[in-house]
Amino acid sequence: MARRVTGLAPWQPTGKSLEVVKIALGLEDEWPVYVRRVLYLAHAAGLYREKNKASYDAVSNVLNRARRAGVLPFHAIKDSVTRMGGGGGYDSPEEWLRLQRWRAEHYHRAEQEGQASYLVAWCEHRGLADILAPVANEYGVPLIPSGGYDGLAARYHEAEQAVDRDVPTVVLHLSDLDRDGEQITNVLRRDLPDLYRDLGGAAGRPLTVERIALTADQAREVYPDRDRWWGIQLDAMPTPPLQAILRDAITSRIDLAVYRQVVDRSDAERAALLALLDGGTA
Repeated sequence: MARRVTGLAPWQPTGKSLEVVKIALGLEDEWPVYVRRVLYLAHAAGLYREKNKASYDAVSNVLNRARRAGVLPFHAIKDSVTRMGGGGGYDSPEEWLRLQRWRAEHYHRAEQEGQASYLVAWCEHRGLADILAPVANEYGVPLIPSGGYDGLAARYHEAEQAVDRDVPTVVLHLSDLDRDGEQITNVLRRDLPDLYRDLGGAAGRPLTVERIALTADQAREVYPDRDRWWGIQLDAMPTPPLQAILRDAITSRIDLAVYRQVVDRSDAERAALLALLDGGTA
């Protein structure tokens, strides 16, 4: 067995490895990305015939070698290990005040305030969280990056949250254009409303699930030269059309005039908070 490379080691990618590195470099605007995201794009480019564990391990190895060699920045790939705890406290009252000012600068009201329904975005792939979150956040729509068929705790939590709302809840679901993708959407369509009902949700303000992606028409727009589109994964879709799908789904379901009023009110209240922190009057 070959010795596993450790430390920082020189390496010059060639052939398929070079193409994988190019894909990762081309995703710079999305860094850090999951290995799975790179694998699916590599598969779409014809570099790997299968999206199985062997292909995943091969792509992971290429990305690790590239990072150890300085060909790819370490922060370009999202790792599963997260540092928790440590630190805390403030260095001075001035630091505390700077933190309050930062919070005031980021103050905003709930963007879905005043809407006839409450939207939640739900995606089959965790690896697309950083791509879809900017769009969802702009409109105050929660994003749930799930992991295929798992997510019972998340489903229970969302059903529980919906019970306390005074408007209907609409879950916008994005899943792959394949059998599993359709079944995952169907699980949500059955389980979320049933959990909502059993938790005491009102029939007059229901919780519903709408599949907004991926459809054959959406895939055809991105891959017009393909003979068939069945089997395309969300992970293989370029970023702009993915973001456009979610943005269009949100904006077509909200009152944009009400949304803009909430944004304007947030701007005014933010300015008042900053004036107070600066020693002025609101």
